[in-house]
Amino acid sequence: DLYDQLQIIQVLDALRDFKVAPDRISLVSAGEYPGIAHFGGLGELTASQLADLLNQRVRLHQETLDLASAAWQAFRASEPAGLTTIARGESRELRFLAEAFERLMQEYPWRSDGLSLTQRRMLAAVAEGVTEAQAVFRRVWSRERRPYLGDSPCFNAMQKLASAPHPLLRIDGDEESPFRQRLLSLTEAGRDVLFGGVDHVTLNGIDRWIGGVHLEAKAAGWRYDDRTETIAGTMEAT
Repeated sequence: DLYDQLQIIQVLDALRDFKVAPDRISLVSAGEYPGIAHFGGLGELTASQLADLLNQRVRLHQETLDLASAAWQAFRASEPAGLTTIARGESRELRFLAEAFERLMQEYPWRSDGLSLTQRRMLAAVAEGVTEAQAVFRRVWSRERRPYLGDSPCFNAMQKLASAPHPLLRIDGDEESPFRQRLLSLTEAGRDVLFGGVDHVTLNGIDRWIGGVHLEAKAAGWRYDDRTETIAGTMEAT
């Protein structure tokens, strides 16, 4: 799970601070499992399958702890300058760290429309005729190369799009029913942002924390540029 790579580097950073010898630390990092297509994580495995993973554990090295600490500091920093360095790195032990940071960067507002990748995928799923919230989540999940986001934060993101000053989504259905059963549709503003070149952040502002970076005000100071796969301060926050 790319999202949970953050927990791994937080733990390893703490162990480094406690001066635990790297060869006392072992790690099992499974991104695939024989016979399971689009492996969704350890929760899909039986007890015996989990036990078998112990044979895949590797002992860590000091450079692994140093990388984890650098990544944790980059995530917590008040500016995102260090994210690209981690996203472009390689590690034999922390196999998915670079990919996790690459995906994290894509949650910044994009230069093109002010949407994060998750937001765009949600709106696109609804535009394609997927209306039930649970089905929208499943569509978004299926488009991830590796597992990234659970249903609860995804549902929360849907609700934020629906409660924006200029809502991009409309939520219908019985308010007493579980949210996963609620029905979604695009508003006119949602179509304008998804198809018409309107910028979501310019339209609705932003107030969101991504690690130590606080995105706020009518113009997000940091944007993800999909052409260069970097984050740049392309607009001044006001």
